[in-house]
Amino acid sequence: MTTSAAITDYTKAIELNPKYAKAYGNRAWAYFKAGKAAQGLPDAEKSLELRPDHANTLDTRGHIFEALGRREEAIADFRRALAKNANIQGSKDGLKRLGATP
Repeated sequence: MTTSAAITDYTKAIELNPKYAKAYGNRAWAYFKAGKAAQGLPDAEKSLELRPDHANTLDTRGHIFEALGRREEAIADFRRALAKNANIQGSKDGLKRLGATP
């Protein structure tokens, strides 16, 4: 599935159920992967509003913050993601890229 198709599918899922946190989180990741990090940030925020401590969405928002040059916020989200799930490799890699410790 292309990122464009994924964005379309998650948009439909959100239209059907506006409280579907996972769809917001997944669409945020799809936007990030499509090189549209800024467009994904509101979705990551909405997902975390619905599920405040979801490790994968914290990881996603960390990647988005990193892409937007928001280093400290990225580090904080990567650390929060790892506190919830120590096995998220993306957060470990993100901290390493940013020169931060877990």
